Amino acid sequence: MSSVDRDTILAYAHTLMSRIRITFAYLDTYKSLCDNGAKYQDAMNQTPLFFTMIYRSLAHTIMIDMCKLFEDDKQVLGIKKFYSICEQNQKLFFNTRQDENGERTEIPYSIANVLALAKKDFARNSKAIENLKAQRDTIWAHSDKRFVLNPNKVENDFPVALDEIEQLLKFASDFVNAIIIGFTNSIESPFFNAPTACSENVEHLLALLESGIQTKEMAHGQV
Repeated sequence: MSSVDRDTILAYAHTLMSRIRITFAYLDTYKSLCDNGAKYQDAMNQTPLFFTMIYRSLAHTIMIDMCKLFEDDKQVLGIKKFYSICEQNQKLFFNTRQDENGERTEIPYSIANVLALAKKDFARNSKAIENLKAQRDTIWAHSDKRFVLNPNKVENDFPVALDEIEQLLKFASDFVNAIIIGFTNSIESPFFNAPTACSENVEHLLALLESGIQTKEMAHGQV
């Protein structure tokens, strides 16, 4: 039995949401680079090594951070461990809230329902979670000699689509917020700004690079 107090559970929730937020940002940035590759090909071709490193670094970080978030290890604070902590401390969650006058009002909140929904989401996303860990254990965190010369085989045998990663992050943020709202009657945004802020930043940067190339070519009479 993992007994903790309300403040500790809330601190865990805020910690997890911070990790979810940065991973959402990584994913949004990576997707934007992929989506805008053709549109801003000239700009990206100016520094191909730089963008290759960015692609690779983002992909690696996303995979590792997602595995940390859905780790099964009891010593790791991930969504599974957080679920277990909340499940073992349901007595800390109330279906009433006290106002400034000390009066308690019943609220439509049930930790049992929150946990039941999360359990269904774990089952629904189990294959994607398994594939994430399979990729991590063979090519991202380790160099499995069976696949080191053919990493594509792992990605083909244990595929993880970007929309699956996004769905896992949404599940994680929804569950964490369901816990936060049970204590504070508020939620925490899983994004730094707007959900598309990172992709908009990427497109703005690429547009500036493209404009700079065109200006330079015009100055040299190439267009």
